[in-house]
Amino acid sequence: EESRSVFSTTVGATWEPFKNIFKIRGDFSYKNVNREVDRYGATVKYSSAPEATTYYLAQPASYKQLFNYKSDYISANVVATVTPEFGPDHNLNVVAGWNIENYDYHRLGILRQGLLSDLMPDFELMDGTETTLYDDGHSYGLVGFFGRANYTLLRRYIFELSARCDGSSKFPVNQQWGFFPSASFGWRVSEEPWLKGAKGWLDNLKLRANAGSLGNGGVSPFAYLSTMGVSK
Repeated sequence: EESRSVFSTTVGATWEPFKNIFKIRGDFSYKNVNREVDRYGATVKYSSAPEATTYYLAQPASYKQLFNYKSDYISANVVATVTPEFGPDHNLNVVAGWNIENYDYHRLGILRQGLLSDLMPDFELMDGTETTLYDDGHSYGLVGFFGRANYTLLRRYIFELSARCDGSSKFPVNQQWGFFPSASFGWRVSEEPWLKGAKGWLDNLKLRANAGSLGNGGVSPFAYLSTMGVSK
């Protein structure tokens, strides 16, 4: 028998104090997942030979297993956008924001042998050994600050600067924060006055160069730790 419940919701809001110039957008998400698996192996009657009248009850080999998995995920984002008006030859777009994530996961597996009654497969009605198959989980938290400024001059010269500062609990204490800047320059050659004669066959030609660094937080939590399994 398996049961599963999922609850997920996202809410958001936008505030625009200066229309088409300054806007703030925020959102919050939450997801909860619960999964439970309940199974058992009943006592089995069997004969030692065909047509035999003697049956044996394999009661000690019967079992009941219970598995439970639970996870909680929370994320929130706030982004501010500024697009001031400087005339047709200048276009500026500035974005800054913050985001956070938190994830918790836990699993539990239990096994016990010796059902006293097939009609009531309950852990309390068993006389065998109870074993915890696993009882573990993990959690992590992420937080980030980011910004980007994009400026276009004369609709053909494009300058962009961006940066992120991210922190993650997945890494060692002295390596949890990283700063990742980048810069780029674009040139829309097709918008140059001396290329107007090529509009019939050249609609858009753009050259771009960029450099920067990018972090990767999509790794398993605490993968840097050396671990050792334990069994008995």
